[in-house]
Amino acid sequence: MPRVVGPVVPLLPIDIKLSAVTAQQFTYRMWWRDTASPTWSLLGEGAIVDTNPVTFQRPFTPGAQLYYWFAISGAPNAPYSWSLTFLHNETIARNGLIQVSGSTNEQSAAVEQDWVNLV
Repeated sequence: MPRVVGPVVPLLPIDIKLSAVTAQQFTYRMWWRDTASPTWSLLGEGAIVDTNPVTFQRPFTPGAQLYYWFAISGAPNAPYSWSLTFLHNETIARNGLIQVSGSTNEQSAAVEQDWVNLV
């Protein structure tokens, strides 16, 4: 079930901050779409290899969606944790703090994916 974040102020930029809490490598890709353009567009991709956050900024309209995919690698059966934060003018949007945690498998990997509806 998708997460719901908002309300968002139309065309006011939203900062989307990715933060690693644990020391694994997090490889990510994020896509977005809105009601004016139903085609998914790449928002960002890369890797977080330490605890320095990565931030993307863009305006969204109500009804927009964000889809994220994370691949986590580290030691076998190791716990991991990361967060995705949606900020308007440095204030966290309602339901705008998404924290994800789990453990890598015996092959030292895990995948997390979901989408967010902005209202």
